[in-house]
Amino acid sequence: MGLKIKGYFAGANSEKGFVNCFDRAVEGIERLFVLKGSSGCGKSSFMKKIAAAAEERGEWAERIYCSSDVASLDGVVLRERSVAVIDGTAPHAAELRYPGVRDKLINLGKFWDAEQLVPYRDEVVSLSDKKKECFSAAYRMLRAVGELRDERERLTDRALLHKKLGDFARRVIKANSDEGEGFSLAVRLNTAFCAEGLCKTELCEAKKRYVILDSHDLAGRVLNALLFEARERKLAVTVSLDPLSPRRLNALLLNESGVLFELGEMGEGDKQINLERFVDNAILAQNRGRERFTARCQKVLTEGAREHLEEAKKAHLSLEDIYVPAMDFGAVDRCTRLTVKEIFG
Repeated sequence: MGLKIKGYFAGANSEKGFVNCFDRAVEGIERLFVLKGSSGCGKSSFMKKIAAAAEERGEWAERIYCSSDVASLDGVVLRERSVAVIDGTAPHAAELRYPGVRDKLINLGKFWDAEQLVPYRDEVVSLSDKKKECFSAAYRMLRAVGELRDERERLTDRALLHKKLGDFARRVIKANSDEGEGFSLAVRLNTAFCAEGLCKTELCEAKKRYVILDSHDLAGRVLNALLFEARERKLAVTVSLDPLSPRRLNALLLNESGVLFELGEMGEGDKQINLERFVDNAILAQNRGRERFTARCQKVLTEGAREHLEEAKKAHLSLEDIYVPAMDFGAVDRCTRLTVKEIFG
């Protein structure tokens, strides 16, 4: 790869429920450490220390951010060592596929004092059930959002200038890459939908960035056209899936040339792709009222889903308040140091 990936998400709260991409993130890894434990048991801090230990040694660490709380980590990947440490608890539950050979379980739950938790049994059950229901309610709303986006797509499809879009994709991919040696595709999500709404991370330090300006929810069509041309030129690419609708793309990176195409805000030196140039406005005007109504419904339901995720996060934080005092974090720190020694020697 021509440049290094910095940070991304490996899961998404979406129209399909929770979408788990962890297998793709750790594909090819030779040693996998899977952390288990409750809310507040120190899994994220454990992984942050692994990343820091790598960087202290001058090594690169890819951070996998939590798709429900971007301040927390769900994983760390050390490509140079072919090592990964991931959170293996729900909703991204990870089983040990090759236990003892590749995979190792680290159970941080063994460091809590169960007797301290007994008085909170009913509260833990209630909060856990509430958190689960809040996620389920959010996913029901996001399924409806997905249906509305499909309807908008049907309304705008006739207005899309497919040949013009295809010609543009061919030109821009050719201008930004040499012929490749073989097509390959990696999946790294640069955006998550959580209690704060859509949260974006910097996937990499791109050498060139094309920002897609989209007022008709057509970015996925453009990115598909770019991906088709990248495949034709046998390029290695990394794609990001739309967090609300993983059937769609929201970013494409040409790995070797370091050129990134994505939705976002314009920055200094960025190039613009305005999708209005690929739309026949006369045809679009015929359904403009229906499209705008659909977009408004989509916005209301998306906000409703966000509010449910906000309630889920409150329940999660309340669970942490129960578990944190019961944890022996000294033992967790010792376990972390032993794992650092096991990885780095």
